[in-house]
Amino acid sequence: MKSIFKKLPFPLSPFPINRAGGSMFNLMNCPSHSPLPTSREGKVGWVAVLNLTFLFLIMLSCQVLADDPLAGRPFPETRLGVGARAQAMGCAQTAYLTPTTVTAYWNPAMAAMLPDKGAVSAAFRFLSLGRQEGVIGFSTRIPPRGAVTTAVTYHGDGGIPIYNSDGELEYSDGGFTNLSIYIGFSYLLTRKLSMGLATVIRSSSISAGEDEEVSAWEVGSLFYSVYYKIKPNLSAGLHLREITSGARYEAPTYGSELNTIVADGLPINLKTGLAWKTKIAKKDATFTIDGDWYFIPGTIKENDSPDWSEVKTVTEIHVGSECFIRPNFPVRIGYSTDQGPALGFGFHFPKNEHSGIKFDYALSREPNGSGLNHSISWTLPF
Repeated sequence: MKSIFKKLPFPLSPFPINRAGGSMFNLMNCPSHSPLPTSREGKVGWVAVLNLTFLFLIMLSCQVLADDPLAGRPFPETRLGVGARAQAMGCAQTAYLTPTTVTAYWNPAMAAMLPDKGAVSAAFRFLSLGRQEGVIGFSTRIPPRGAVTTAVTYHGDGGIPIYNSDGELEYSDGGFTNLSIYIGFSYLLTRKLSMGLATVIRSSSISAGEDEEVSAWEVGSLFYSVYYKIKPNLSAGLHLREITSGARYEAPTYGSELNTIVADGLPINLKTGLAWKTKIAKKDATFTIDGDWYFIPGTIKENDSPDWSEVKTVTEIHVGSECFIRPNFPVRIGYSTDQGPALGFGFHFPKNEHSGIKFDYALSREPNGSGLNHSISWTLPF
């Protein structure tokens, strides 16, 4: 199959883009003593693994569509997703509630329906070109109906060498960093319905030595989310992000000691999803699907403000599946139209062993198939 995608310039630009899509800068649960399965059960488990692997190899041969107006957008972690479990399932997590879900990022409304009192998690992702991404999440229910959820995400590379036009090394400590702090609140309206509100504080910078640095920041963008249990095994989620995005870009002004500050923001992002839990050969399985819409307005040149009379819509689809071939060993596979195929697995201790700690791994690709990533996660319910 011929490639029909364009690769992103790397590293992904951490700076604001205009709302027309262009980048301002191109710089950028089974106890361990449980009896072994019978031969038939074991065969079913391995058949499931082989089928998932075969499907993954098929999807690897597919290229991801690439006419991508979101390429080079600031704060790339907002699109890449966080958490190994989510990434292995194609980032289809808006309606899938588990202790491993970083609810502050995926859907704050889910925090009020956590199966445990709360959970703390950490994840790390190794990206191409030496870049790294990490997240620490915390969620806890507040009786009788509330919950609070937070997450801190990091994306960047602080060791990029900078060369001059003659090929000589000028700086060895160039690089870029993106830091986001999500703070969300959730309230249980009924036994089946919850809603959430959240905001974010973001900081982004790129440096080429001690005296050359460009930065961006954002405070107060609003997020609204809803989570609804249609049936015990079927749930739906909605997450409206970046409703009032107001990033600020700051850079040195040539010939002056003052910095130039330009207002900008991220496109409005609407995420909707469904999650369905079922049984396959008596094994617990879950299937998820998300629709992702980005609304990018044009720009009024006179004052650099968004022009909502000219909106461009970008649509992404995410699908994922998870099957517990053993009660404490899940395997996962997913696909998204921006990042392509992904797969992963986990090992989840039951609650009565090692505090129910959960470990997860994911192998995924970056947007437009630009590189393979490895992700690991750790979760502790309480």
